[in-house]
This record gives sequence, structure tokens and C-alpha cells, in this order.
Amino acid sequence: MANRRPPPRRNWWALIVLGAIAAVGGTVWAHPYRQQQAWDRVRQQASRYGLPQLDSLHHRDFEYAIRHLVLRDGCTDARQVGGAGDNGADIVLAVTNGRFTTHCAPLAAQLNMHLADRRTLATWASGGRPLWELLPKIPTSQTR
Repeated sequence: MANRRPPPRRNWWALIVLGAIAAVGGTVWAHPYRQQQAWDRVRQQASRYGLPQLDSLHHRDFEYAIRHLVLRDGCTDARQVGGAGDNGADIVLAVTNGRFTTHCAPLAAQLNMHLADRRTLATWASGGRPLWELLPKIPTSQTR
């Protein structure tokens, strides 16, 4: 009898083990991504305001609410900087829940700022549209 080689071993179980490891690894890898998406949805839902709610806020809380709305729309470096000497500007954008004074529009034009009045604020705060769609001169969050 000639040298006969034994038949090759069929290690089909190794493929099952590798498949199981890949499935577990994929699940572990994708879990933080899915969790982040869920938190983003929760955060976006939480960043919706009605005008009565905004009207009832203290001026400092109003500024923080505006910051949250800007963050919701994708501006990652928004911060509240209001205080004495800020000329009424909140985040390079002047927002009011009422009307602007007569001096505000010329000052905004001089400083190259945008003004969001009560109607614009209501639409923006309700979460219907991002601010750059309501004020067309503002660049989108993707171009900032």
C-alpha cells in the first residue's frame, strides 16, 4: 500500500465559533453607537420650548435655553456669554421673546449680527426647523 494520506479533517465547528465571536464583537462594537443615537434623540426632544415656557424663564435661563437650541442645531462650540457689556448679544445672535429696541437693528447691522424676533423664536424653539433655515444668512452647521 502506498502512502495514503488520511482524509482532511472538517473543522466546521471552528466556523461556527468564529461566526459567534464576530456576532458578539459586532454587537459590542455597535452598542455605544446605538446608545449615542438614542441619547441624541432624547436630547433633541428635550431641547424644544414653547413661547409660554420661554416667557417664564429668568433672563439667564433664557440665555441658556438659546444656547441649548444652538447646540441642538449642530453648533458644537456654543456657550452663554451674556452679562454686563454684552450689548444684549447671546451667542453672536440676538434673540428676543418680545421686540427689539430701535437701537438694536442698527447695532446688529454694524456688528454683523443676526436678529431673531418672537415669531422666528417660536418656530425655531418648537424644533420645526434649524435656525439657519429661518435666517438664511447664517451658514449651516456643516459649513461652520
